[in-house]
Amino acid sequence: MPDAPLTLQGAVTLVGEKLANADIEQPAAEARRLVLDALEFDSVELIRSPEKMLSTSQVDTVQHWLTRRSGGEPLARMRGWQEFYGRRFELSEATLEPRADTETLIDAVLAKVDESHGRSYPWQLLDVGTGTGCIAITLLAELPQARAVATDISAQAIHSARANAQNLGVETRFESCLTDFAEGLSLDFDFVVSNPPYIKSEEITALQTEVRAFDPLLALDGGASGLSCYCKLSSQLARAAWGGHLFVEIAANDHVRVIEAFEQEGLKFKREDAQLWRDLTGHVRCVAIETLS
Repeated sequence: MPDAPLTLQGAVTLVGEKLANADIEQPAAEARRLVLDALEFDSVELIRSPEKMLSTSQVDTVQHWLTRRSGGEPLARMRGWQEFYGRRFELSEATLEPRADTETLIDAVLAKVDESHGRSYPWQLLDVGTGTGCIAITLLAELPQARAVATDISAQAIHSARANAQNLGVETRFESCLTDFAEGLSLDFDFVVSNPPYIKSEEITALQTEVRAFDPLLALDGGASGLSCYCKLSSQLARAAWGGHLFVEIAANDHVRVIEAFEQEGLKFKREDAQLWRDLTGHVRCVAIETLS
């Protein structure tokens, strides 16, 4: 950053140039968010006072954030939170950064709710591999009479999910459980939802730095085929003869393999009734099936 005085708009412009040189996607938008978050300003400040002069300490703060972002660290990791479905979720080293793709799963569940008993029904939900808790907590916020159990194999992730549930006011309807998928649970749930790890092990090293270096490996690695977590979850549900609605996020357009994995592990459902939900880019991102007990 220059030694000369710098305005708020000048900082945004300069950061955008440097992010572009660092091959960061959408550098102008990233620069705006970075500067505002680093200085704890809202977007109105940039509109109202673009010529506001920054202090030396403020410039130093922006420089520090710029250095970290240029090195590939995601902005959400730097500020410690990410927005999901209009709500703020705190992150930790053990949690995957919530992404817009997963909002497709929320839309799928709510659509099923709306065509059934509605949003005021006391739905019972199981969120497998909860991470930040963004799926379970969002559904609890949207379904005021629902209750959820959220599982994770990481104690740190469970701690993060509990904190987010409290921050977002749904803690009395949110229960967490440290376990492997649904192991040991009494499966008395209307819906089972999950965004499991689904990246093939051999593809982890080819992921973007933002993902490979900062998202936890446990939340990414889906085994050699990318299907190991779907197989484990569906095997547990099949052994319990669970009947209900299962919603899972999948790798883009990988629905055929995921549905086949469900069948091979013994889940009973009508394949022709499986529903596919697409993300904003048009890729199939969520598979929904109704299992038969």
